[in-house]
Amino acid sequence: MSVESTESAAEQAGRSSPLNREGGGPLHAQIRDILHRQIVDMGLSPGSSLPTEEELQRQFGVSRSVVRQALSGLADLGLIRRQRGRGSVVAATPVLRRHVQRAGGLDEQAAAHGQRLRTHVLTVEPAEPPW
Repeated sequence: MSVESTESAAEQAGRSSPLNREGGGPLHAQIRDILHRQIVDMGLSPGSSLPTEEELQRQFGVSRSVVRQALSGLADLGLIRRQRGRGSVVAATPVLRRHVQRAGGLDEQAAAHGQRLRTHVLTVEPAEPPW
């Protein structure tokens, strides 16, 4: 009689998932960051559907509450909208305007929405001093 090792689907998924379970921070934050990178790097258009909660559970080998926390974090950043019966979809990119009454700058506002500002030099031309 042989004894075979039996693993649950969650344990198998956990072994192959990109999460750092030893010291990489809370699992929901890791999943939120992974999904955030996918949305930004893949340039998903507004209205694109994200995987269902069940699919994300299987993909990452975590509980539903962890997935829900991750999705809530993305919704708080304004990256997704969550709708009952429709699931999670990529939100339209917010238009950023600088609020004079706020102490932070435009860069801080962009970071709060999960965006990074970049500067591109279009041309460089010599000019005479203005005096």
